Amino acid sequence: MKRAVRMIGAAVGVIALALTAGCAGLPQEGAVNVIQQTDRATGAVVLDAKGPTNNASPDELIQGFLRASSVGVSDDYEVARQYLTPEAAARWNPTGSINIYSDTQAVDLSQTSSGSVVVSVPALASLSKNGSYQAAKSGSVMSSEFSLMKNEHGQWRIASLDDAVMMSETVFSSLYKRVPVYYLNTENTALIPDVHWYPADRALSMMCVDVLSGPTGWLHSAAYSAYLGSVEESDISIEVQDSTAVIDLPSGVASLNAKALALLQQQLEKTFVGSGLVQNVLLHVYGVPVEADTHVPDLPTYPLPSSDIVMVRNGSLESLQQGEEAKSTSTPQSHTEGYRSLAVDPRRSHEWIVGVDTSGKRLMRQNSLHADPSVLLNGSDLSVPSMDPYGWVWVVDQASAGMLVAINVATGESARIPTPDIDQATVRGVHVSREGARIVMNIEGEATSQLIAYGIQRDPSGAPQAVGDPLWLGQGFSEVSSVAWVGDAELAILGKVNEETSQGIYSLIVGGQYERLESASDAVALTARGGDTSLAVLNRSGDLMIYSGSNVRKVATGVAAMAYPG
Repeated sequence: MKRAVRMIGAAVGVIALALTAGCAGLPQEGAVNVIQQTDRATGAVVLDAKGPTNNASPDELIQGFLRASSVGVSDDYEVARQYLTPEAAARWNPTGSINIYSDTQAVDLSQTSSGSVVVSVPALASLSKNGSYQAAKSGSVMSSEFSLMKNEHGQWRIASLDDAVMMSETVFSSLYKRVPVYYLNTENTALIPDVHWYPADRALSMMCVDVLSGPTGWLHSAAYSAYLGSVEESDISIEVQDSTAVIDLPSGVASLNAKALALLQQQLEKTFVGSGLVQNVLLHVYGVPVEADTHVPDLPTYPLPSSDIVMVRNGSLESLQQGEEAKSTSTPQSHTEGYRSLAVDPRRSHEWIVGVDTSGKRLMRQNSLHADPSVLLNGSDLSVPSMDPYGWVWVVDQASAGMLVAINVATGESARIPTPDIDQATVRGVHVSREGARIVMNIEGEATSQLIAYGIQRDPSGAPQAVGDPLWLGQGFSEVSSVAWVGDAELAILGKVNEETSQGIYSLIVGGQYERLESASDAVALTARGGDTSLAVLNRSGDLMIYSGSNVRKVATGVAAMAYPG
């Protein structure tokens, strides 16, 4: 049975793509191993890929191939393969990896002693075969090597090359669609997004396959799909009519029980509607509508905690309700050193507060604003902590590089979780997502800062056991001062980007790019509940500011530390 994706009544559009980096000429004679930097292009618009011209020089051939391959997803790389020998064209797998560089970077070409051509450029990110976006580590350089030969007509062609494609950020954003693909946490209490990027004309079928196949990579041990079978695009069909996607699913879906079907339906509905490509979803198996359990409650993607901000103000712990001016509601802190950073229990039935004291050596806990604090952990230089919905506090001690510490706030039980990817870096803060399945760490190197995300593996009681593979985020920051979750796949970042001179507030998609929202030159920390209407920013003078869209208002003074629950 032939399966396909059909768009009924859909318009066909043409996208104009801007190539933002040119390529340098290759030395035709003289010394080898000479690297030349390209001039940056000035916005040349390419409507479609062009094949090789007659008598093209080696450098012209490489330039043409880079242009054709960068937009090759629109023609299944048919034009790009014209630059290759027949043997190379048959072997080449352009979908192996998409390597992305910044629009501000120029591409360099060099020639090796053997005559091969190496194309290199500072790396921004890469896209895996399944559409996962991985920011490059700071300072990384992507390169691709080409061997050329003349064919029987005396024309240069590429005889060997890497299974990858290089493209600028602008071209990438024009051709690929960002889609949050939703999976289930292990307790079936929340939906967890994993941001994927798909070629626009294949987005619907590819996102359906990814939902059914389950998470891979960094979320593999932290989430799952209600359907556990193996799926290919040919196993499904999708028709879109009047903004409704009718999905004919693999026959194996029929064997799921009613509850599992309801969970799968929520995954697919949230993914398809969240893509912005459709407004409704109907599920069929071989044309028969799927009957799911209607009693399964809708799962949240971003469980909202209390709206109260807890802060250290004038030597006291205080609670500030969103929308109110600060009023002291507590007795002074019973210990003398105070807190330099806080984390608050996100569970509405609990009131635990933890904080790192001003020495940075003790993690304290108290079960209410008015309770006496006690020591939860002794260390040497503790990061900003975070608290998850299972009652575990997360922190890193710089003396134990590469090791996450999770502590049950009520019992004191602890787990030490290795993170070898960051054993040489300073961790400024850890930040657990609202549903507790993901953690982001703010790490600091010699000249750059970067973020790294992990999925959290837990036992049936919710106790942390391990973290999965790393997902690098936020390449390009020279400094990251503070981080907070503001959405199910979005972070607010207080920091500086390499090419910018002033500190600002940024929005960063977990599995995507970042953008600057506001200037914040005198800010020292931020916290958030959800969305851009609950962003709280603390400045050097101790003023606590609430950002609500374009409005900013001061709600407290004399503040030393603050945190929303989480």
